Amino acid sequence: MSRLDVDVLIIGGGIVGSSAALFLAQGGQRVALLERNFCGAQASGVNYGGVRRQGRPLVQLPLSSRAHQLWGGLQDLLGTDGEYLRSGHLKLARSDTDFASLQAYAQASQGFDLDLQLLDRSELRRRFPWVGDIAVGASFCPEDGHANPRLVSPAFARAAARAGAQIFERTAVTAVEHDGQRFQLRTESGLTLSAPWLLNCAGAWAAELAARFGEPVPLTAAHPAMLVTEPLPPFMTASTGVEGGGIYARQVARGNCVLGGGRGFALDADRARP
Repeated sequence: MSRLDVDVLIIGGGIVGSSAALFLAQGGQRVALLERNFCGAQASGVNYGGVRRQGRPLVQLPLSSRAHQLWGGLQDLLGTDGEYLRSGHLKLARSDTDFASLQAYAQASQGFDLDLQLLDRSELRRRFPWVGDIAVGASFCPEDGHANPRLVSPAFARAAARAGAQIFERTAVTAVEHDGQRFQLRTESGLTLSAPWLLNCAGAWAAELAARFGEPVPLTAAHPAMLVTEPLPPFMTASTGVEGGGIYARQVARGNCVLGGGRGFALDADRARP
């Protein structure tokens, strides 16, 4: 195959590009997705894995609520649950000022069915005895949780393929043009693709792609520090973060604890420096 004409071209096979491919294909569109590596191999597959609504800006909550419903049906949608667990999301306050911020957020987010529960120091210790003494209180969202990004992101691409999308992995795009009516893409393999619509889902490389069409987008690649422990006896019963940032942690069913925090900077989109 040297040329392919479709309805929609998608550049980038992370969870955004792959989920777009899935739903477009389910809607009857002819879709081609191009990923220069393997689908879900970049940030979508190596992140913390949190699936939460708590703490998001209020303007994001309507969309987050719709996404929450989709996550609840992940098994039917993708053919795997992706180790998705609604463990609850616990957000800790390290000071009275932080706790006041949690209280304000709980008040402002009413109407979005988060069911936020504000816990003072004594209630926090009673329900989550593994939390350190530095916490003066917390906010708990019982239906937030976490999933395994290594499983979920590629699963979206596989589901898109089953729905009829054409997925091209290890296919780097070498040229992108627009003739006034259609986008034209050329790849290293010699394949040429054409479509009236192009979705830019290239992640850390999205700004470079947008700039080709005179639409520069300010974008900085950041690389948070992450680590995974050996399996430990179960003790952490909720995905946990801290008001104001700093560190986040969760424990998976196998016992491994996933922790993140801090931020490195990017030498470029591919390489990080601590």
